[in-house]
Amino acid sequence: LRQACEQLVLQAPRAMDQQSLMRRADGSAQAVSTQRSARQIEGAWYVVERCRPAPGEAATHTESARVPGRNAPIGRLELLVAAINLDPDAVFLIERESLRPLEVNEAACRFMGATREVVLRGDLWGLGTRHATRLEQELAYDRVIARHPEPDVEVASIRGRSGKVAAMEIRRDALLIDGRWIILSRMRDVTQREAAQARLQRFQAAIDQAGDGIVLIDGETMQYLSVNDTVCRMFGYTEEQLMALGPLKVASGTVTTPEVIRQRYLHAIQVSPQLITQELRFTKADGSQFDCEITRRALSIDGKWVIIATIRDITERKAAQSRLEVFRAAMDQVGDAISLWNAETLEYLDVNATTCTMFGHSREEMFSIGLIKVLKGAVGDIQQIARDVVAAYPKVFVHEARYTRGDGSKFDGEVARSAVPVDGKWFIVATIRDISDRKRADAQLKRRMEDLARSNQELERFAYVASHDLTEPLRMIANYTQLLQRRYLDKFDGDGREFLGYVLSGAQRMNQLIDDLLAYSRAGRSMNKPVSVDMNAVVDEVQANLGQAIADKAAVIER
Repeated sequence: LRQACEQLVLQAPRAMDQQSLMRRADGSAQAVSTQRSARQIEGAWYVVERCRPAPGEAATHTESARVPGRNAPIGRLELLVAAINLDPDAVFLIERESLRPLEVNEAACRFMGATREVVLRGDLWGLGTRHATRLEQELAYDRVIARHPEPDVEVASIRGRSGKVAAMEIRRDALLIDGRWIILSRMRDVTQREAAQARLQRFQAAIDQAGDGIVLIDGETMQYLSVNDTVCRMFGYTEEQLMALGPLKVASGTVTTPEVIRQRYLHAIQVSPQLITQELRFTKADGSQFDCEITRRALSIDGKWVIIATIRDITERKAAQSRLEVFRAAMDQVGDAISLWNAETLEYLDVNATTCTMFGHSREEMFSIGLIKVLKGAVGDIQQIARDVVAAYPKVFVHEARYTRGDGSKFDGEVARSAVPVDGKWFIVATIRDISDRKRADAQLKRRMEDLARSNQELERFAYVASHDLTEPLRMIANYTQLLQRRYLDKFDGDGREFLGYVLSGAQRMNQLIDDLLAYSRAGRSMNKPVSVDMNAVVDEVQANLGQAIADKAAVIER
């Protein structure tokens, strides 16, 4: 105790606050908040000890003074008065009947802005109270008396003589002395405390509205110190339920155990102030699961470790990432090369596997080499292409180009480019299809068409020569047959004349067939317009040409 008192003298006038147990005369103990400070009175050092019950404890109040060095030549009453005057709280003793102050300490005089004598005369009634009328003040004191022996405690805005309004914590006790009710009123300026509490409440409200879950964890007990509303919504628990469960139970049961969780928190303390980020899956109160990104950081506050953890629900992000991975896998299987690049910087954003295969580079090489070198083009030309594509949005530009692979070989490609606006920026989506095989097939087809054209020309010439050479013998046969018919027709009997007609008719049909063959060889180049044909006449002609064959086979022609 002596060492503690000496320490208070060394740090005077700063006070020391402490939570402790006070032993009563009956042997029971009470938790109290004790404030000690050293004061020098008439050359002697005294320790002023102010005790108040801890929150939730029964009301009691004591004041005492200890002499750290020697007994001072001062009476006990004067010592008590001196100690009360050193109290930073304003202390009033007020008679209930007259509402006049019986005694005040120096702090009360300072607050009232007047001397002790002026305050005791009662000339400053209305100051130092929040009650506007005498009746209101009487009712307030009657309430204190009705609560006796319990104190009446409130925080109110009080106006001093200077006009300044301060937030004051007022504690009133009713004392019955010689048949009179005396009100012991103590006022403490809590303006800064209330302002700090208001800031804390605003901060807590802001934290509760945060989109991420925020928790504070005691590094020693591994229990929650505080949780915001977002955490409660995430896990589907009330704040009371979460505080009761604790982080070890809330975080375990899905993919890990409480001991693993404990080790993670201890690791955060070991690497403090390093920030640790991790992706985990948690289980809600209803049994459903969600993915989250959790960050932890351990801080030492007043010699105790506190772990601050933020929890962000990334379920949707993970689902989108999964869909993106599926989409990318699908794009990698597409036979066309697909690339996405920035229209301004001309830098690749992404390329599919076909692009890498087509140009003979890995994905990393594509990004390191860059768009300009991959396309073997001038910067100005590609910039102009980008400007043209953006200006034509949403039109798609399609053209053919020749590209060079990484090994120096070349291939023909059909490229389609279109512009895409994203967040105020323009990007180019380019699709390249390797048409080398098609180009080779087109060239081969062209050569064959040219060969076919030459062949047709040769066939036409052959048909013309052949028809001319065949026509001459037929013309001779027909001419002599006609000559026999004119000169010697009467010399033939009926059969002879019939046979002669057959010869002449066959020669004429043969001549017609040769002319038709020649016309058929020119079918693709004829300028004659198609005309309707009597198919019955065609059948008659064919039947006449095949008359002998039909007779030999005893065939029957049906129409």
